[in-house]
Amino acid sequence: MSRGTSSFGIAILSPPTKRHYEMSAAIRMASQPLKLNSTRPFETAIFDAHNGFGGNGIYVAPTPDQNPLNITGGTGGGCVTSGPFTPPNFTVNFPTADCLRRDFIPWIMNSFADPKLVQHVLAQADYTSFARAIENIPSFDEPNIHGSGHFGVGGVLGTIGNAANSPGDPLFYLHHGNLDRILWTWQQKDLRTRLHQVGGPIAPFDYGGQNVTLDFKINMGKLAGDATLEELLNTQGGTLCYTY
Repeated sequence: MSRGTSSFGIAILSPPTKRHYEMSAAIRMASQPLKLNSTRPFETAIFDAHNGFGGNGIYVAPTPDQNPLNITGGTGGGCVTSGPFTPPNFTVNFPTADCLRRDFIPWIMNSFADPKLVQHVLAQADYTSFARAIENIPSFDEPNIHGSGHFGVGGVLGTIGNAANSPGDPLFYLHHGNLDRILWTWQQKDLRTRLHQVGGPIAPFDYGGQNVTLDFKINMGKLAGDATLEELLNTQGGTLCYTY
């Protein structure tokens, strides 16, 4: 397994290894139709204990206060028990020191990560529709591919399912890297237009509020300072320099 170490002490995969894991998972999952209660997505190489990101946490029943949305089907919730990110090898340090937690929910992973949803996203005619299709609406009755990684893996008690703490799970970067790849794939269908097209609300899900524009600035901190959305739309435009 090809690895490097980031300044945050998180093991990161080199691009060839990342592509290998994505392809391995896709091949295995496509071998036969999935049922909603299937655990096979969690049996792919991505979750392998020796060559992947490790598996689920021990089962912990959430309290009603921890599960206000009454999400069902959780199978974990405690510290991960396999792989390179088990205690004491890995610690999530925000907001306080804790172990990496995962709470696999098969029905969310199998319905939210449906390849048909990806094709639906890629078929959108403009950026606003594309972004809306990725997110759908904030409801577990409406599957969306963004939620597949967060709640399929993080469930109720898992790190990646916590909006304030989701980057604490190294799988966050694989998941969002794939979402970025989907955006890149969508852009390639009409690159001349789509490198200069944005839309959607500034505040999440505030579809009746103020929308972003190409000159909307994002503070990238020490990575790049301030950058406009137009600059970030182009993966090879100078501020960013990568491709898929």
